[in-house]
Amino acid sequence: SARFELRRHGDFWLSATPDKPSISWDSRCCNRLATWAELRDKRSGREFLVFSVHFDHEGVVSRRESALLMLRQVRDLAGGKPVICMGDYNATPESEPIRTMLGGLRDAYALSEAPPYGPIGSFNDFKFDTPADRRIDYVFLTPGIRVLKYAVLTDSQSGRYASDHFPVLVKLQLP
Repeated sequence: SARFELRRHGDFWLSATPDKPSISWDSRCCNRLATWAELRDKRSGREFLVFSVHFDHEGVVSRRESALLMLRQVRDLAGGKPVICMGDYNATPESEPIRTMLGGLRDAYALSEAPPYGPIGSFNDFKFDTPADRRIDYVFLTPGIRVLKYAVLTDSQSGRYASDHFPVLVKLQLP
């Protein structure tokens, strides 16, 4: 709050009825949600939107439809302002949902001006001795946002991870 002013915000469900809590397509267990906020940088006056998403972990159709819904919502809510869309997409880089997202946004990993830090994978499944080679967490951006650094952080304590996903950290510069 010291740096950014919240201009507006909201949620929508990753379903055929995004305006109400719901499960649809081939999801079975969980309401999946996207949360968004429009922020104004108090230093520069720049406005931008941030979306946080969590795609279904089982439903192939759900992930595909969620990607299409995300791109529509980004377009409708952003009105041309820069967008950061991040979260757990439960999909690997070659999958249809990620290819769909790349049809409208850019992957911060591929754009990093510094070599990406850490493993390629972001999912660890709480398994300390298994290589992190499964990338399912992403930061997608609209054109014009520079990615100065990209990192997957693998910190642990006493051989245990805080989450089944590693944090993905990016240093960005807005246009």
